[in-house]
Amino acid sequence: MSDEASDLAARIAAAVRASAVELAAEIKRAADDIKQAAASHDAAQAIVDLRSAHDRGLLTLAFTPELLDALKAIDIAALAPEDRRLLRMSIISASEILRRWSSGREAADSLLADAEIALSNQDRAVVELFRACAMQQAGNVESALAVFRRISRDETLPAETRAQTWHNISIALPADSTEAREAAHRAADAFLEAGSKIDAARSLGRLAQCYRADNPTAALDTINRILKILDPQSVQAVGFRGSALHESANLLLSLRRSREAFDRAIEAAQTRAALPGRDRQQLDSLYLAIFAAQDAGLTAEADTVTVQVNELAQKYGDDRSAFAQRLTELTKSYSSADVQTLVAEAKERGLIDIEAAATLIRVELDTALNNEAKTEVLEDLLVRLRELRGGPFQIESPLLVRLATFVIQAGDPARATGLLRRAHEIDPLDRDTFGRLYQNLCDTQAWPEALVTVEREIKRVGESPGLVYLHARCLYEVRELNRALPRLREAAKLNVGKPVHGFIMSLIERAIEGGATEIPTSLTASSAVSLEEVTESLRNFAAFVSANKRMRFWSRDSNDKRTWRERPEQFGQDLLHTYLQANFSGRVQVLEEIPAGAGRIDVLLQFSGGLTVMIELKMCGGTYASTYAASGEQQLSHYMANRNTHLGVLLVLDGRIRDYGNSVLTGADPRMTIQELFVDLRPEV
Repeated sequence: MSDEASDLAARIAAAVRASAVELAAEIKRAADDIKQAAASHDAAQAIVDLRSAHDRGLLTLAFTPELLDALKAIDIAALAPEDRRLLRMSIISASEILRRWSSGREAADSLLADAEIALSNQDRAVVELFRACAMQQAGNVESALAVFRRISRDETLPAETRAQTWHNISIALPADSTEAREAAHRAADAFLEAGSKIDAARSLGRLAQCYRADNPTAALDTINRILKILDPQSVQAVGFRGSALHESANLLLSLRRSREAFDRAIEAAQTRAALPGRDRQQLDSLYLAIFAAQDAGLTAEADTVTVQVNELAQKYGDDRSAFAQRLTELTKSYSSADVQTLVAEAKERGLIDIEAAATLIRVELDTALNNEAKTEVLEDLLVRLRELRGGPFQIESPLLVRLATFVIQAGDPARATGLLRRAHEIDPLDRDTFGRLYQNLCDTQAWPEALVTVEREIKRVGESPGLVYLHARCLYEVRELNRALPRLREAAKLNVGKPVHGFIMSLIERAIEGGATEIPTSLTASSAVSLEEVTESLRNFAAFVSANKRMRFWSRDSNDKRTWRERPEQFGQDLLHTYLQANFSGRVQVLEEIPAGAGRIDVLLQFSGGLTVMIELKMCGGTYASTYAASGEQQLSHYMANRNTHLGVLLVLDGRIRDYGNSVLTGADPRMTIQELFVDLRPEV
């Protein structure tokens, strides 16, 4: 540990020792006074004690489940309005701090309904925020979002309330949502405006989480922003800095910046060592430093940190180092009995990473298991991991990749694609998993899916020689030759090796022979597209999907019953994106999932000549009711009004057996021109 880190640790420890005992005693006295008065049914005295604790700033520190129960037991009927307000606000605060949302819901409802209590605009917003959080925890996410969004529009609220509102919006939405990113960013700015750097760091952490899968570089920049705003000398900020440093080391390692990752991981370990009770986190950062050092070829550094880890693990009673050593020994000298013992011990102690690693070793090295038995072993563990809280876990990715290998060997590479895609979604920065997914898509001739996958990877990690070549190849294979030709020429200039270069040149020749020309990318440079042309193209898309992709939308459950695949609308949207690009080439700009008022348009098409068309995809049939598909009309009308356009298409992915093709449109808004097209996805015709 550096001298600076040691000095910080000493000062923190001294500060904690000087005040902890005295503060704890004062907090306990305050809580005991309130509980005793409540137990004696002396509501008046309970309020006196409650107000005293509140005024001395002890109340939020004193909250325990027992104190919350005592507050709820106070007879509120005889209290004056201001005392009722204090009691209910205290119950709400305690419920929020203890994350017992349902316990404070009644107090929030009563406070809002009490005609004798005049709440300020700020207090009412705070109570409504709590109530919305309680609704969200109960599963009413859309109701909570409606409240959050309404409150967020009130610019007169203090910065801290606005910040908390935006933070809640971000958390309520999926991490890959554009709105989630924007809300997290606004929350961080508002928290900084309010002077709350710790909360700003928390919102920036959420923003980094939103960026992590699609843009790890932006996630890393966001983490660096956290490190800039947090004072390294602040006792309160040390824990956040340690977590931020550890996460930045993870991101750097994923981006193959291993040397930098090693330095960050060491800094994270030193920072975490400055706080008491962070032994496990310190060891986590040191383990990460070992991985980074090994990846960077820093053998001496890895050995030095390994010695330090072993010493600390023994000191703190952490047996992960011993487990890791046993794993290493198993790879050198395999024993079926030893690996099963190790799996059982890791499972008993909740060490899922050790259990998964041991299971992978067993699957790789146990010659007594055939592929069928190995598949069963892997699936048993994956099922259990999915049932655990806190997932998905990164260790699931290599398990899924190995399972996909057995599925391919069993002769079903198309099914393996789903496993590999899931593995890539869990660990999107692992290049090996991406490579396996792409190769499997190529082997199964699933070129449209391969194109979408490569384009998302480029968006996620940026251009690289390998990805430029893969992109060019996919564009050629989907016959989008005008886009493929300049991309192939770009790939031909890269250092990709002689055999690959020769193959690229042959593709260039074939693209030119197929009529490809290098056209300008500007939409205005191409001939105009008519609405009739768009409609005809969408009809052709519907026929293509029905004929060639229909059963890709379906899977079978454990009872061999047909059920929709995971995220079928997203799958349909990916197919549509690829089809439109291939069909219109440089004459269309396809914008997916863009904001429009309070929602997001599935697809917005801007064509050469100025035509703009909105498309909303809706599932229908099976677990998707006709009313769900019909809701697309209202969404389109709303989106078109916000985007000032009046042309839309409701594309119904229709799996209804008996009612296929029955209209779901009502024509409720005469200002809008909305066409209805059906894609026949019936599993049995």
